[in-house]
Amino acid sequence: MDSNSWIHCIVIVDFEIEKGQIIETIHPPENTILSDTERNNLVYMAFPDSNSNCMGDTKFHICLRTMKKLSDQHRLYNRECKQDLKADIGHYWGYVFFRQVKDPTSKRGYFQKSFVLITRLPFHNFFSELVNRWAPLYFKSGISALEQGYDQILSWPKLITNTPLQLPILGSIYQLYIAANRNQSDSTSSTTTTETEDVTNNNNSQSSSATTTIPITINSPNEIDIFGPVHTIIHHIQLMWELILIAEPIVIIAPSPTDSSLLVQALTNLIAPLEYLPEIFPYFTIHNAEFREFASSTSPPSVILGCTNPYFAKTLSAWPHTIRINESLQIDHPVPHRKLERVKSLQKLLMDNSGSIYTQHRPFLQKDKAFVKKILNGVKTRRPTAVQSIILRRYFLELTQSFMIPLERYMSSLMPLAKDISAFRAPPVPTQFKEDTFLGTLELFGPQLTSTVKGDFEGLYKKFFRSSNFRGWYEARRTEQIEKLEALHQEALAKEDFKKWMRGKQEVEIVDMILCIKNKLQLPVNSNSTLTPVEPAINVTIKKEVRELLMVKLDDLIASLPDDLKTILN
Repeated sequence: MDSNSWIHCIVIVDFEIEKGQIIETIHPPENTILSDTERNNLVYMAFPDSNSNCMGDTKFHICLRTMKKLSDQHRLYNRECKQDLKADIGHYWGYVFFRQVKDPTSKRGYFQKSFVLITRLPFHNFFSELVNRWAPLYFKSGISALEQGYDQILSWPKLITNTPLQLPILGSIYQLYIAANRNQSDSTSSTTTTETEDVTNNNNSQSSSATTTIPITINSPNEIDIFGPVHTIIHHIQLMWELILIAEPIVIIAPSPTDSSLLVQALTNLIAPLEYLPEIFPYFTIHNAEFREFASSTSPPSVILGCTNPYFAKTLSAWPHTIRINESLQIDHPVPHRKLERVKSLQKLLMDNSGSIYTQHRPFLQKDKAFVKKILNGVKTRRPTAVQSIILRRYFLELTQSFMIPLERYMSSLMPLAKDISAFRAPPVPTQFKEDTFLGTLELFGPQLTSTVKGDFEGLYKKFFRSSNFRGWYEARRTEQIEKLEALHQEALAKEDFKKWMRGKQEVEIVDMILCIKNKLQLPVNSNSTLTPVEPAINVTIKKEVRELLMVKLDDLIASLPDDLKTILN
């Protein structure tokens, strides 16, 4: 089991009068576990800034850039899990529990310390719940609770999809299920059964209380409540969906890191199941190493920044979209109607205490007033927050799917026909995506077939084509198509009657075919392989049963050659 698979490390950040915020403890205590830049970013992001006035316990999450490569275990896991559950290639996620209470023994008069769990996994729901239980035990019992919890995590089963996992820690047991991606091969079923048994046996040996402790079920590793964070901007929620879809730069100024991180995460959830690909910083400070990069940019990058310092409104005045929330995102009754203003300068935010959305974007789609009314009626009748979140997720899931279905349909039309796949030719490649050709299909096959929302969908598609969200989606789909065509080509080779084909063929033709099959046999066996995945992203593998058939074909081909060639080719 790779010790870095579930978590990277635990960091305790303290405050000293002479030095300010410092790292008190890193566990495990390895000097190279975090770089200097990662440490410097972490010490500032682990504490709310002075504008927040956070007393008691404050929980939030952060994102840290990293240059470290993913572990082999993470790369294998990423092959099988859903897109939104993948280990992050370029970032660590940090789940923070900050405690500030009065302390007469301290020179400053306060006890201030943060417990931070660092991981590659974007399991916002699970790790937030875990830290909420673990950190108070650390503050009560000290380093022993930290070490004990970490040691138990090291004995957790490896990351595996489509299998209920039981994860014991500090007297509790979490039950977690990690969904697989839509293309996971059926051939993993036999392995999954074996691994499930291993997980069960492993868990039984880890904790003698497993039979008496009721597991805490985590329904989704990463899905958080989205209604709570977005309810104060619900009147403009469809506008926010457009901005997230086309990956526009957004600044969020909130009262606390909790509010900023939850709102950032909730907004990116609006376009599910489409993956949001630009960087996000759920909580960002002026001390971040990236601050100068963002502040000096005349063309803001596709990034969402969550912050609490109103100074960002002036510093990032070139950014086209800013949301300012001036009260905690606790659900009030009734929901306030945020002002929506289109301005060229955002500096007036410094004088604005009411909370508003400032944007340079004119929506392409008409506002669905009936949907907003439905949500507001739920607030009036005090409909449970969980139900409101379900309604929001379902609405935007359907809207996003209506937007993406025409694209999925067009991409499918770019695949070569089955008759074009031959064992005696290289695998065909999909036709290139052409924007004009796609836009020409909208009249007959556009979103209007499945959505009641009206508006300029063509204009929205054109804007979407310029976004990193589209590029990521397109590259993923094209990679899937290339991998599918490669698999079909392998199967065509495996089904070919080479004994019949060899009649009348010259030796050079037979040798070329032998070399072609040898290249296929050098590919890793898919799904069940323990080999380290190859780079780049295209995962060219071979099914075990196809490989066995090709080995038989290879023997037949080599057997037809003279002895001198047999020796060379073997």
